Amino acid sequence: MPEAEPLMIPAHVPADLVFDFDYFQAPGGQDNPQLAVARLLHDRAPDIFFTPRNGGHWVVTRYQDALEIWRQPEKFSSDPKFNYEKRMYPRFTPLQYDPPEHTELRRVINPFFTPAAVVKLSSGIRQLACDLIESVGPRGQCEFVGSIASVYPVTIFLQMANVPLSDRDFMMRQVDRYFRNPEWAERDKARRVLGDYLADLLVERAKTPGDDLLSLIATSRLPERPLTPDEMLGMAAVSFFAGLDTVVAMLSFIMHFLGEHPAHYQRLVANRDLIDDVLEELVRANGVTINERGASHDFDFKGIRFRQGDRVVLLTAILGDDKRHTADPETIDFEREVSPHLAFGAGAHRCIGSHLARFEIRTFLDEWAQRIPSFRVEEVTISGGTVWMPKSLSLTWDAPSERSFRESLRPEN
Repeated sequence: MPEAEPLMIPAHVPADLVFDFDYFQAPGGQDNPQLAVARLLHDRAPDIFFTPRNGGHWVVTRYQDALEIWRQPEKFSSDPKFNYEKRMYPRFTPLQYDPPEHTELRRVINPFFTPAAVVKLSSGIRQLACDLIESVGPRGQCEFVGSIASVYPVTIFLQMANVPLSDRDFMMRQVDRYFRNPEWAERDKARRVLGDYLADLLVERAKTPGDDLLSLIATSRLPERPLTPDEMLGMAAVSFFAGLDTVVAMLSFIMHFLGEHPAHYQRLVANRDLIDDVLEELVRANGVTINERGASHDFDFKGIRFRQGDRVVLLTAILGDDKRHTADPETIDFEREVSPHLAFGAGAHRCIGSHLARFEIRTFLDEWAQRIPSFRVEEVTISGGTVWMPKSLSLTWDAPSERSFRESLRPEN
């Protein structure tokens, strides 16, 4: 990777658009990092500013600006040739492609992530949620990230890909290193290590395919040609990196909020018909991802001069807290008519796994609310990176006996 001068400001960046901000460090020590960072940047920084941290890049903090950028891939490209920070192997497919290539490549894996495909998984997802909750319920406490959040969506994804659950810890270490280590070399190494692991699996699935995600990738082709080995590997890699982290982070943040706000949680317990509104409102307020683009050529946008190769970071984690777009965003309102957010992106690159993510979180909250009448947060540690998340979340509740806990369940469960 080309070396970037630390803390240097490019000549085309005006001094009044420079603000010192590090998205790897900003959430640390914050009880509600999305809100704390939104307050800081919306009050003190330009809407789009340049930070010298992490090699130097632009930061986009407002909902409407981010939406317009997502909709202009001809200017703000996903292609790594316009963003040196993303020139890693394997190239993520289709994430690091622009339309029309992106659209064509995305169709390969789309069948695994449609609403109809999620319905087929629904009973297994619900059973896993029940089993995990019942495993900790009688204890009266758990470290939520380790015992549930990093098990629940990860197990579902590994089953979809037909990968041994015994390899989960190895894969999670690489994912964590990629998303939360500020050193480029470490992130690159994590991507290559997991890529090597997946390359061997793809060779096996090409020989003896099944009905799993990796078999689909290994045996698919585009209308006019076969997929290249690099495209297959990139498709597998991006699926794993996204599938093994984002829902872990989002679910953990949501449980953190509900444990800190018992009145909100009691509304859910008393009326689980609210769950869809609860889900969208809490997703709005608990974004986790940081998205990047690269300027494909020299151009002006919102009165700012961008030069080819400029890195552009969309601070997706705080876009749901933009007062210009959402009325009173600091208030969590389960009866909000619309909970506008870009937590899953927008445009052609909208997250392909959003249907699955929503169903997983919704199902877990529904089952948890049936079994745990109230709970509280004892301690939380939050980490920054390209995906923000609680690294640990200690929860406690008044534990019933195991017998009474099980007897409290609905007959249909």
